[in-house]
Amino acid sequence: MVRRFSAIVFDLFGTLIPSMSATAFEHVLHNMADTLSADPTEFTKKWIYETWEKRRTGAFKTVEENILYICQSLGLKPDHQSLSRAADLRYDYSRSLLLNPRAHALETLNTLRLNGYKTGLLTNCSADIPHLWANTKLSSLIDAPVFSCSVGHVKPQPKSYHISAELLGVSPKSCAYVGDGSDRELTGARQAGMYPILITGAGRDPYDEQLDRREWDGPIIKELDSLMPLLH
Repeated sequence: MVRRFSAIVFDLFGTLIPSMSATAFEHVLHNMADTLSADPTEFTKKWIYETWEKRRTGAFKTVEENILYICQSLGLKPDHQSLSRAADLRYDYSRSLLLNPRAHALETLNTLRLNGYKTGLLTNCSADIPHLWANTKLSSLIDAPVFSCSVGHVKPQPKSYHISAELLGVSPKSCAYVGDGSDRELTGARQAGMYPILITGAGRDPYDEQLDRREWDGPIIKELDSLMPLLH
């Protein structure tokens, strides 16, 4: 049987790890705000809607920088201890997501590598994710992780997919891309030359319209253990 692809690139949130819960996420933000003596509603609004673009493109090199930026915009001057405690709440939340991969994620990645496929990660994220990445079980099974905050390019920009392929040492046409449809990532993958596959299953990004997911006419899998048959 002839292989169609030499590398598989995965999205992170909603694909290799479950989608975040809006309730749990905003609860953490409210706790961060309380630690900083900030208004929870205003802090949450600035975190989710007003600083996400800066966060995912690497304007903030650390979680602490993001928190301090918001505090300053709210006229607050947190002491070092409060700033550190608030950052720890964010790190703890992100760590809890990364340490609990989606069903079949580890098995699928291991099977792919045993069968000679290269594996990549391409995710729009903030600085906490690459900071924590090395201490996850996923990291040893991904050959080339690409974090938007580290490279300064976000999905669905073609450059982000090209960076991923370059790091894997293959052409985009040799890559399948698996994602849940956030950020128009599947459309972006197709335009960059990759073969996009939508993964559905439980959970959806509460902060993205996921237009690709609603309008998708390409290949679909419900869980990662259904991926292998699509790769030949």
